Amino acid sequence: MRQRWSDARLADPSIGAQGQLITALRKEFWIPDLYIRNGDDSFKSYDDANNEFLRIEKDGSVVYSQRIKSRVSCPMKLHHYPFDEQKCQIDIESCMFVLALILVFLVTL
Repeated sequence: MRQRWSDARLADPSIGAQGQLITALRKEFWIPDLYIRNGDDSFKSYDDANNEFLRIEKDGSVVYSQRIKSRVSCPMKLHHYPFDEQKCQIDIESCMFVLALILVFLVTL
């Protein structure tokens, strides 16, 4: 899951075009508390060195990526099996913030 937000206090014109990768001090930064609401068995791997990174850009934008695994619960409609088509919604929420303060959208790479 990749998250992006802006914090003007972190803006620094001396940061290069690729941003500054933060590893040792990652625990010192605020990170949104997003989770997969309809995930039956969601977890984050705790080998932080390989499964997450935090990058700060010169304008104060923060990019946080973490590798997570989730088994998502979705109702299936199998009336036309084997020619059916399924769509599964992934519900992402925050424990501390209301939806009016957070914009979540899917970006495909």
